[in-house]
This record gives sequence, structure tokens and C-alpha cells, in this order.
Amino acid sequence: ARMPISIIQVSAKSLWGDPSWRFPSTTAGKREPVVLWDFDMPDGSVFTDPKWSRLLEMCRRFVWSLRSANNRGAQIKDATIADIGFGLRYLVRWMATAGVSSFAELDADLARDFVAHLVADKANGSEEDVTAIKLAVHLDVLVRIHEQRAALSGTDGAVMPEHPFGGEAAYAVARTLGSRVAGAIPPVPDPVFLAVVPEALCWLGKRADLIVEWARAYHAKNGETSRMSNSYSYRLNRDLNRMWSKDRNPAIDPLLGWTKSGEELELSEIRRMRRLIHDLRSACTIVLQSMLGMRISEVAGLKAEPVDPETGWPACVEVRPSASGLNEIFYVRGRVFKGR
Repeated sequence: ARMPISIIQVSAKSLWGDPSWRFPSTTAGKREPVVLWDFDMPDGSVFTDPKWSRLLEMCRRFVWSLRSANNRGAQIKDATIADIGFGLRYLVRWMATAGVSSFAELDADLARDFVAHLVADKANGSEEDVTAIKLAVHLDVLVRIHEQRAALSGTDGAVMPEHPFGGEAAYAVARTLGSRVAGAIPPVPDPVFLAVVPEALCWLGKRADLIVEWARAYHAKNGETSRMSNSYSYRLNRDLNRMWSKDRNPAIDPLLGWTKSGEELELSEIRRMRRLIHDLRSACTIVLQSMLGMRISEVAGLKAEPVDPETGWPACVEVRPSASGLNEIFYVRGRVFKGR
């Protein structure tokens, strides 16, 4: 009988299904390298919970592939594996916040989103010495996932479609980010603010409801087709095309034909759907930050679930009557990260 994968030995100290992988220390005075799997997720769950099982398996196979078939050739050290595990943990938490459920979704557009998040997070954080090397630890995880695509080809949803940084090395990208992370973030110029905020409000007022409806249908279809075949792009693109043909909206139709430098971009329906979702998320973030003065880390820490079944408001919104009882006052509840 075939041995269950959960009891396969990954090291002298750990099995495949363990909540953490521990490797013996080969350097005197050094702690044993550890890759954690049972870490906390942004929604309060733990990564080893059943809801994350598909992504967890991708991550485990990725880490294992680095030990068994490292694309960069040299035998990778267990200490390096632990560093990669640290960067992978950061990436997975961001993926959960961004609604990304597999490595196969991590295209160049999402890589840019991840870089923007990383820069904003480190700029607003408490780390005083954010070097290019530290940033590269996070960015190199994306590069390595792409490099290991041959080893991951047999794992559903684990193959990245393209290099995250157009072939550029993680450290080279990290060096360009150093000046953006260091020092204070300048205020948004008035002309930019006055142009961007009304457009963001327009997204919420005229486009949000339909995009959310499409997003729910997209995620439902994504779950169905991913169980049918590893090559599910054709079905998703077809279903999205049918949905858009049925639900025409003059406020959104122009956004489905993306252009760059005046030229039409040939994007699949899947990538256009993701851009709509990402741009709506960005519009929501702009409104929150511009109207409430929230830091990006505080926006990322807001919890939407459980949604109030009576009002439809997310868990982070609390409504109280004013002192006179004539008005409603809306409060946003979240975590304060600065100085904590």
C-alpha cells in the first residue's frame, strides 16, 4: 500500500503533516531551522485549518521541491529553507488578504500589488533598518516559486504563469525600493487628491455592486472548474464573457478594454476580472484613507466577517445613535499598529 503523504519523513525531526518542519542544526550555537505551518492568518484562522488545505499543500510541495530539486542547482541549506519559510508566511498572509487562492494566480500584476503592499507595510512599520537584503527575502519567494514551476507542475494551481518581475532578480528589485521605504511618506499633492478621491467615490457609487456580484460568481465558477481540470482557464474566460455580455453597464464597459500607452492590451477575461476586483479594492482603500486618515496597515487589519445579517454591515463597522437620537454615527473598529 502507498504510504500516506502526511507521514512521509521530511527531516530527522518532522513528518510531512506536522504543524512545523524542523531541521537539525548543522552549525554550532545556531538554533535549529524551522518552517512554521500553523501560523495565524489575517481572518483569525490558522493556516493548518481545512479552509487553507489546498494552498498549504502548494506551500509544502514548494518548500520540499527546494530541498529535492532546487532549480538554482546548489544544495540548499536548511537555514536558507527557514528564511524562505519566513518570506513564504508573509506572502501567504498577503494572498489571503488580497483574495488570491493559488500560485497560479500570481501574475505580474499581482506581483506589483505585492510589492506595493510590502513597501507600504515596511514604511508604516516599526522597523528602523529596512535594508534591500531584508526586502529581497520577501520578493525572492515569488521568484523561487516561478523557478520551481517544473517541480510543481503536478500540483493543482501551483505553477506561476510568468516571472513576477519580468526576469529581474529579487535583490535588484529590492534595491530600487530602499528609498521608498526609508524616511517619511510625503503627503499627497492637492491636484492628485482632488482628481483621485472623486473617481474612487464614483467606483463605490456606480460600479461596486455589479463588480461584487461578478466577483462572487467568478469565485464560485473558479471553485467548480478547478475541480474539473488543471486547465480551467478556458471555461472561466468563457463564463466571464457570457456574464459580461448579459450584464452590460455603461459605467464599467470602458474599463473592460484596458489600454497602455494608447494601445489595446490583449488580456484574458480572467485577468480583466482580477483587475476590476483589485481596482475596486484600491478605490475602497483610497476612500478609507482619505476620509478617515487610516494607515494602510490599519486598513489591512480590518475584519469584514462575520457580516451582520440584519444590516449587511461588516464586522468592523459599528452604528450608534447620536446623543440626540436623531442621527446615526458610524464607527470603524480595527487595530492600531503604529507604536504597538
